[in-house]
Amino acid sequence: MADTLYPDTEDEMVPRIETIGTADAPNPIDFESLVETLAADDEDGSHTEFHPSVFHPSQVGYHPWLIYVKKLGLDDTSDLAGTFHVGEMIHREIQNELARRPGITPSEQIEVPVEFEDDGLTFLGHADLYDPDARIVYDIKSRANWYNFDPPVDRHVDQLHTYMRGLGVEHGQVIYVSKKDLEVRTWPEGAPFTFDEQRWAEITARCKRVRDAIVDNGFATSEDEIPFEKPGDDHEQSYFVESTELDFSSVVK
Repeated sequence: MADTLYPDTEDEMVPRIETIGTADAPNPIDFESLVETLAADDEDGSHTEFHPSVFHPSQVGYHPWLIYVKKLGLDDTSDLAGTFHVGEMIHREIQNELARRPGITPSEQIEVPVEFEDDGLTFLGHADLYDPDARIVYDIKSRANWYNFDPPVDRHVDQLHTYMRGLGVEHGQVIYVSKKDLEVRTWPEGAPFTFDEQRWAEITARCKRVRDAIVDNGFATSEDEIPFEKPGDDHEQSYFVESTELDFSSVVK
């Protein structure tokens, strides 16, 4: 029996699916390898930025220690590849559904590129959804469940502020979707929130601290060289520090 769901072709251009089996038994698709490949495709390494002044919006709401680690790609996220992929699938499904709705133009309003400079910093990313008529930016977040759900989540609001600043709009809303049953909750409920200049000043101040540390000290090649103290155990982001496995291969050649 052939080891593919597709017939052989002369130019070998037809996609092939990995299978497993023996000569005496049918060859089933190797779903474990397939899923591992899909998960690896979405591994969260695309936001690494070595230029001291460049930041991704998803990083700016963290404690400076975490911003530094995430910006330079020092956090080993390989064990979380599956989690990232499920979140990406939910994002894509919602965006694809919106793209099918009348009045939504995917190239202009879904996955909107955001790139701008502000006070010596550069921000690069994509906003999930922008409604140019209402001038509202939306960011979609997936959750495993609603346990300990107590919005607003500051790092999510900071991320959305960055999109709002880049697109020059005054209103935003975070859309939370349950991975379990696709239940949706929003923050704020009902009307969106308004851009906060004081919050933006705090965001840029954190990013400048990280930028200046990289300019002054270069890239850390060990945990001891990271130029920031970890947030304390009572800090709301201490969980992320505890669950972060450091990998300096991106800066140690």
